[in-house]
Amino acid sequence: MKNVMKVAILSLLFIASLWFLGSALFVKAQIINSPDAYIFDKSGNPIVVIVPIEGDLSSTIFNPTYSGKAWEFNTEGTSALFFERSIYPLSKNENIKEFLFLVNSDSDNGPAAEEISRIIKQIPQPTTVIIQGEVGRASYIVASGADTIVMEKDANLVNLGNVGMSIHRTDYGTKERKCETSTKDIHTLTESDCKSFLDEDQIENLREYILDRTKIQQEIMASNRNLPIEKITNLLNRSLSASEALDRGLVDLIGNKEEFLELVYSKIGNFKILNIGDKK
Repeated sequence: MKNVMKVAILSLLFIASLWFLGSALFVKAQIINSPDAYIFDKSGNPIVVIVPIEGDLSSTIFNPTYSGKAWEFNTEGTSALFFERSIYPLSKNENIKEFLFLVNSDSDNGPAAEEISRIIKQIPQPTTVIIQGEVGRASYIVASGADTIVMEKDANLVNLGNVGMSIHRTDYGTKERKCETSTKDIHTLTESDCKSFLDEDQIENLREYILDRTKIQQEIMASNRNLPIEKITNLLNRSLSASEALDRGLVDLIGNKEEFLELVYSKIGNFKILNIGDKK
């Protein structure tokens, strides 16, 4: 009986040891594959952090998304919470010398863009945004928070001065009704769908709200870039090429990621790249 008890106890101890070892390795694997690991990196090698900003932008206030893992990369979009919990803390590592953000999002979420832009502005290391593809107001708000804005040769800035809004209403037993409007048509709002469930006072309140949001976001872009507000308000219904954006002071350089990394190399020598969006 004593031998049986000894075997049972030893078996339990062995299983417990394997469980603790497995748990430790799992936690270590999570840390290694997360941006958090680089907060504590002491290798001494200069690091350049590259972060894609793409898909839908989500706010911590409006439609927040949180998976339970603040560092987890969201392939379907970019979260302000991700920037707050994972990107900004990386700035505490003195080995990280540059942050590069690759912006390619057609999201219209202005509040989320304001939050991400504000976090970028708080990063003490040099920050650069490269605008890729065709981007609008929200993406440019994000970009305006960086120290330097680079725009790819074939990219476009579209309708920076426009703020849109959609209101939905569904009454029981009836089809959904939708009122869509934006800065560019708010002064002549005549959509029958809007007037079918909004009275004159509500429509006037809607006008004021849209124009207030427009003014706030235009002021953010102008202030971040140290530009007169007129340079932003005059871009309603406008599409700008990279060269036009450069001429207007909206961007600092025309180039791409490879050219930027060559410039960083000329300043700091060899460096390691931390690709936040890299699944490998």
